[in-house]
Amino acid sequence: MVSTLFCTVRAQKHVPKFDKDYIIIPGCSIMDDGTVTPILKERADRTLWFAEEQKKKTGKDIVFVASGGQGSDEVISEAGAIKNYLMSAGVDEDYIMVEDKSTNTRENMAFSKRLIDAQKKEAKVAFSTTGYHVFRSGNIARSVGLNADGVGSRTKWYFYFNAIIREFIANITAEKKRHILNIIGLFLYAVIIVFLNKYTN
Repeated sequence: MVSTLFCTVRAQKHVPKFDKDYIIIPGCSIMDDGTVTPILKERADRTLWFAEEQKKKTGKDIVFVASGGQGSDEVISEAGAIKNYLMSAGVDEDYIMVEDKSTNTRENMAFSKRLIDAQKKEAKVAFSTTGYHVFRSGNIARSVGLNADGVGSRTKWYFYFNAIIREFIANITAEKKRHILNIIGLFLYAVIIVFLNKYTN
């Protein structure tokens, strides 16, 4: 739990190098009218900030990858809502790619990677998500073969504790085989130590 908190805080404060070709915005629930929720707006705004800073510092444009499918209770896809928001903020449609089939973070990363790879091999990629979600999203990206740096949007202070617990459980679940092996190893180690103490003294 302490490690999760430390890695989460460190990851959300990290700012990737301003040399990226693409930046992915993983979706989350949208409003009933098809507009972005405050959480998704924060992710998109952080992406816009990164793109603006990169352009200012290096002159390099970035392509936005709006990622997220359409839930049964959503009027449009999450990717569509993100795209609409980016365009309302002044982003040219030619600089927006839409991945509208994914249903979770793993698919966000995997499906977005396919779109990016089809356009440019060995692309430099970033992603923008809610601050507490950067660490786990980065692990998920690597697990699907996507080398991407995360940039985190703000998280309301009163939501942080609940979010950290959720991320901790999700990380444990994602790495359950490794954790089970570690627990077995520690148990066997303890048994050996007890045995040696008992029969060598």
